[in-house]
Amino acid sequence: MTRARLVVLAGTDTGVGKTVVGLGLALAARRAGLRCIAIKPIESGCVDSPDEDGRRLARMTGQPEPAQALQRFGAAISPWLAAEREAARPDPELWLGRIEDAREDADLVLVEGAGGLLSPLAEGWDLRRLAIATGAEVLLVAPDRLGSQHAILATLEALDGRGLAPARLLLGPAEGASRAELGNREILRRVRPALEVVDLPRVSGDDEAALAPLATALRHLVETGP
Repeated sequence: MTRARLVVLAGTDTGVGKTVVGLGLALAARRAGLRCIAIKPIESGCVDSPDEDGRRLARMTGQPEPAQALQRFGAAISPWLAAEREAARPDPELWLGRIEDAREDADLVLVEGAGGLLSPLAEGWDLRRLAIATGAEVLLVAPDRLGSQHAILATLEALDGRGLAPARLLLGPAEGASRAELGNREILRRVRPALEVVDLPRVSGDDEAALAPLATALRHLVETGP
């Protein structure tokens, strides 16, 4: 049996919309008739709330397991430090095992990181290493606002030459001005002409109706490989 496609959702930073994009991808996969499993390896700031990222993703895919992040910690700080506060340790071997198990039971597996691509998740581990270890495709989520160019280009450079398929950029709704006025897309076209950029619509909620335009914008990403 062919193993599922594996897609890692990376960000240029925290709070850039990775989870919302994950929800949109999960909805797009469901509408395309694909079995999708979403995994959040580690999450901090957990207060037993339905609004935790891992739980939101699981609800959208309809998966029974995992129903939340694989490792959850309370302090709203780096997951590595949050784990230490609870006398625990991040467990990359656990993450890798659960990801591989999911690939046997789905058509598409989504893995959402915490923070930016190089934010440390455990000793010697960040999302880039996880992507390399699993051979995942990378979707990079970034905001379209003044100052985004450096973060986008630095993150793409961190992925270059790592044996991964070329990352695709998911550019959030324009903030503070129009896309044309901000000029981020134009600069990216000039310096990274081969980069695929997907413009994301603004989303107003987590329900399927609110996410429908986003799912439509992302549908081709769940139906085709890199």
